[in-house]
Formats: sequence, structure tokens, C-alpha cells
Amino acid sequence: QSHDARMTAEMVLIRLAYAADLPSPADLVRKLTDGAGTPAGPASPARASAGSPAASPSAAGGAPSGSADAVHLAPRMSAATAPQLAHDSHDTSAPPAPSDRQLSDFAAIVDLTGKHRDIKLKSQLERYVRPVRVAPGQVEIALEQGAPHGLPGELGRKLEAWTGQRWMVLVSREAGEEPIAEQKKRQKDSLFRSAREHPVVSQVLETFPGARITNVRDLSGPAPLPGDDDCDNA
Repeated sequence: QSHDARMTAEMVLIRLAYAADLPSPADLVRKLTDGAGTPAGPASPARASAGSPAASPSAAGGAPSGSADAVHLAPRMSAATAPQLAHDSHDTSAPPAPSDRQLSDFAAIVDLTGKHRDIKLKSQLERYVRPVRVAPGQVEIALEQGAPHGLPGELGRKLEAWTGQRWMVLVSREAGEEPIAEQKKRQKDSLFRSAREHPVVSQVLETFPGARITNVRDLSGPAPLPGDDDCDNA
């Protein structure tokens, strides 16, 4: 949905290229606990012997200034700190799994796909799905014309992976509600229409020919409304 789809695709590829070289949180913790996480400096032409002052325990506290044989020892992780780091890295790797009771409506399911950064699935759910009803472990939907083949099955697999519970996604013959994308568009059109009818805005548009309303924001809400980048010519 970006105005420059090619640039957006290139940014995604660049992120993927960098992410492919990063170790997983579990591998990082394992390296640190095994002592392999100590940064390796450039190779030195001379190595301190076991009996030299540089290799003595006092070197951990720092060597006198100007000493060429100073050895800087990287701090090692204690046994008590390692489990805590593993726990923290696990917490930040993915959103906590919601229960089926928390997914009480289709908007919550779409919001969950956004939290897991599955932008493609989120866009498809907003555009092609007409929600019918949501119950614990079960979703009933109607599909718009042009919906991708296998969308219900993919949604069921993703929900099961994210929640740890089995989900059934049924295609209903009922009409269902409007797709979320249509609901957002209708809501935004209503706000633009109200803004144009406001006396102050109307006077500004008449005073400055060619002026246009580029965005309408609900100041009472916690965040900007969807589609802030869209424009509406006055």
C-alpha cells in the first residue's frame, strides 16, 4: 500500500539481509554462558606468557598507564545472570501468546497479526475478509471476491502457532460485516466530510484556492487514524 512499492521492497530486502547474519537469542545466550561471547581483538604479534605480569590476576583491575603488555579481560557472566538474560531475551523475541478469550472479535485477531509483523496476512484480512462471528477456538468469516486461495487455512495455522491452541476457521454463507479496510475508509471519509463542513475549514478553503485537506486527526484518540499518508483534494 506504499506510494513507492519498489523502495519499500528494497528496504525489506535490506533488513532481511542484515537479519540473516544475526544470531538467535538462544545462540547468543549459549555463547555467553560458554565463555565464547568474549569479543576477540586483533591478533597481536606478541603473546604474554603464563608467568608475565600481564597474565596475572592483577591485570583484571587494569595495568599501569603505558604498559605495552596490558591485558584487558572482558567481564564474564555469572551463573545467576545467565538464566535472567535467557528469560529476558525470550520475552522480547515475540509478543506473549494471547488466550482464545482475549481474541473475542475479529479486530483483535487482525491486531494480533500486526503484533507479529505479518503485514501481508494483516492486509489480506482487512481487505478480503467479512467477519461473521468469533468464538473461543473458532472463527467464521465470509470472503470477498478476489480473496487469496487458502487464506482461511493460513489464518488457522497462524492462530494456532501464535496462541498455542487449535483454531477452526470456517467460511460462512452469511454476508458478515464490512471488511475492516472498508470500515476504516468509511470512517475516514466521514471525518473528511465533517472537516470540510466546519465553518473555519470551509472559510480557509474559500480564501486559498487550490488548498486541500491532507489529513484529519481525531485529537481525542490515542493515535492518528489509519491512512495518514492519503490525501483528499478539496
